[in-house]
Amino acid sequence: MGKRTLLFTALLHSVVPSVWAALQTDPAVLNNLGSLYYSTGRYAEAEPLLNHAIEIWSNEPSAEPQLATALHNLAAVYRAQGRFAEARPLYARALELREALAGPNDAALLPLLTNLALAYRDMGELEHARAAAARAVSIVESQSLAESADGAASYRSWGAVLEAQGQNNEAKAALRRAVGIYERVLGPRHPYTADAVNELALAYRHEGQWKEAEQLYRRALAIYQAAPGSLQVPVALNNLAQTLAAEQQRSEAERLYRQAIEQSEKQLGAGHPDVAAELTGLAELLGSRRKYGEAERLLRRAQEIDLHSFPPDHPQIAYDLTHAADLAFERKQYAQAEDLLNQASTILKKTFAPNHPEIGKVTASLAEIRRCQGRLEESEDLYGQAVAILEQAWGAENPQLLSTLEHYSLVLRARQQYAQAASVDTQVMKIRVTRTLRAL
Repeated sequence: MGKRTLLFTALLHSVVPSVWAALQTDPAVLNNLGSLYYSTGRYAEAEPLLNHAIEIWSNEPSAEPQLATALHNLAAVYRAQGRFAEARPLYARALELREALAGPNDAALLPLLTNLALAYRDMGELEHARAAAARAVSIVESQSLAESADGAASYRSWGAVLEAQGQNNEAKAALRRAVGIYERVLGPRHPYTADAVNELALAYRHEGQWKEAEQLYRRALAIYQAAPGSLQVPVALNNLAQTLAAEQQRSEAERLYRQAIEQSEKQLGAGHPDVAAELTGLAELLGSRRKYGEAERLLRRAQEIDLHSFPPDHPQIAYDLTHAADLAFERKQYAQAEDLLNQASTILKKTFAPNHPEIGKVTASLAEIRRCQGRLEESEDLYGQAVAILEQAWGAENPQLLSTLEHYSLVLRARQQYAQAASVDTQVMKIRVTRTLRAL
C-alpha cells in the first residue's frame, strides 16, 4: 500500500466512520495504517490496529508472511515507547516465522535480526544482542549485501552492540562503515545516515573525544531538523547537550536540555523514557551548578518514569541510582551515596560481564567515597579494581581514565605508595599529551 493510499485510509478512519467500519476487517489496511501512525509517533492509535491485524492473520495459516510483518511493526511500536520487554518476544516470533518461510540465511531476516539485536541491547541482554547482530552481519557478508540499506543497518546494529559492551575501537570501525554505506546508498542527509552518525558520536563520546562527538551530533541534529516532525530531534538535542556540558559549555547545554524535554513531552508524552533521559541530563548539569533542589526533583521524576518503563533489574534503573548517588555525593551525603551505588552495582553485575566499563565506573565512585571518608586502604583497593576494569574495556590511554587515575594517584600518595603513584602520574601525562597531539 503506497503512502497516498495510507493517507487516504487515515482520512477515512478520521472522518468517514461507516467506510472505516467496512475496512477494519481487512488486516492489510489495519497493518498499514498502524505503520503510518507509528511513523508519526501516534503509538496509542497504532497499537490496537496492529493487534487487530495480528489477531486476524493468526487465524489464517496462509498468512504467515503478513503475520511476521505485523508482529515486527507492533514490536517497533513497543520499542519506541520504551516497552522493551514486550517488544523482544514479538521480534523473536516474527523471526521464527520468517526463518520457517525463507530459511536461516535469507536476506529477509536482516531487518528482524538488527532490530532484535537492538531490543536485546535495550534490555541489557548483551550476549543475546551480540549473537543477533553477528548473525545479521554474517548473512550480509556471505551474500555480498554490504552495499545496501540492510547491510548498513546490520553494521550499525553490530557497532551499537559493541559500543554497549565497551569495545569502542571495534564499534567505531563498524559504525564508520555503516555511515559510509548509508551515504552511498541513501545519501548524506537521509535520517538513517543520521542514526548511524549518532551512534558513532556516542562511541567517540565514551572515549572522551568531545570535539569529534560534538561535530557528529551537530551533523545528526541538522539532518533530523530538516525532516519536519522528526521524533529524533529531541534525542539529538539531548545528546548534543550532554557533550556540551562535558566541554563546560553549560549555558548552551541547559538551553538544549530544556528544549529537548519540551519537544519530547509534546511528541511522546511526559512518561516516555526519552523524557527521563533528558530530565536526568538536566539534573546532572544543575547539580554541577549547585542547584540541588531542582536537580533532585528532576532525578526523582526521571526515576519514576523509568520504574514504570523497565524491569527492576534493568541497567537503566542502575544508571538512575548512580545519578542519584552523584547528587548525594555533591551534597556530601556519603552514606546515602554509598548505599545507592551498592544497589546499582548489584544490578549491573547481574547484567554485564565483570570487565564492563559501567561496573568500573561504579567501582571508581565507591572508591572516591571511601577516599573522602578517609578510608584510604579500602579506597586504594577499589581504585585498583576500577582502573583494571576500565583499562581492559577502554585501553590504557583512553582520556576517560583521567579522572579515575588522578584520584587513584592521590590515594596512593596519601598511603605513601610513591613509586606506584609516580607510575600512575606518568600514565596520566601520556594520555594528556596524546589527546593534545590528536587535537592539533
